[in-house]
Order: sequence, then structure tokens, then C-alpha cells
Amino acid sequence: MNTLMEVVKYVCDQNDIHVKQLSDRIGFKFMLSGKNSMFVGGIEIDEKYGAVSVTTHVPLMVPKNIMAKIVELVVRINEATCVGNFKLHIETGTICYKTSIIFGKAPAHHEIIEHLLFANWILADRWFPLIAEVLFGNTSPQKAFEAFLDYEDPSCESEETSPSVHPFRRNLGDLAGGALN
Repeated sequence: MNTLMEVVKYVCDQNDIHVKQLSDRIGFKFMLSGKNSMFVGGIEIDEKYGAVSVTTHVPLMVPKNIMAKIVELVVRINEATCVGNFKLHIETGTICYKTSIIFGKAPAHHEIIEHLLFANWILADRWFPLIAEVLFGNTSPQKAFEAFLDYEDPSCESEETSPSVHPFRRNLGDLAGGALN
């Protein structure tokens, strides 16, 4: 494997993740089922700078009348997240989660790419219920965020933190490959 494209494709193939190559730029698009929702997104690759960027679109639209609540929530989530961040597009009301890495001229190791991909997908899926709660409920961003941080997910009881034990990983077999065509 010499190029970032080859490494990313290898990682996706090894993890049974169906991706489709983008036609308008270098990278892939994906559609997958998490524990909390279906997600679509893209993996963009810049071979010149050795960069890989993963963007997962959250399937929720934020109306302008509650935009301030979601802005506050996104700021709170981003402060608590050590890998990647949410981006809220004020004009369109769309939300996405983005993680990136720059290898530069260093070789891209497949395990690092795997961690980049799964960190993105796991965190987008993890925070989805909180965003939906504030979006559709009558809870303040602060109260919902604090309650969310206090909640311990019983499906994540393992002490191991690799993506292979996360419940999200088990659902990757539900990929909707036909929807990518």
C-alpha cells in the first residue's frame, strides 16, 4: 500500500465497511448504521499533504427558532470531546462530525486510519441522542448535557477501548451498500 487512498480502502475492506469512491474529489462516501441512527458521510483524502478527513452527517435539521440552544449544546459537546468536533452550519441547520489527521510525508499506518474512522463514527453516534433530546425536547442544553455525562451506557462495560468492542462496530454489517449507488 503506497497511497493514502489504498490505505483507507484497505482499512474499510478489512472491517467490512462498504464505501464508494467519490467522483468529484479524491475519497469515498459511506452509509452506515450506528447504535442510535443511520449516518452518511465522506472520507476526503489529500495525497499532496498526506491528510485524511472524515465527515459524518447527523440526520437532524436545526430550525432557526432553536438554533441558539443547539449552538450552546455543540459548544459544550466540543469542549468535552478530545477527538474531532461537531460543526453546525447556521445557514442550513445541518450538523456534522469531523475528524482529521495529517501524515505529511510520514507513512500512513492502517491502524491509525482505522482509529480515525471509528473515532468519528463512534462519537457521532454517541452524541446523537443528546442532540436529538435538546432539539425535540424541552430540556436546556446545560441540563441535558450534564445528565448525559452522568449516564453510564451498560453496553460499553468492557474495559477495553478499541473500536472492535464498541456496540457501533457490531452494527457495521448493516451497511446499506445499495443506497450509495
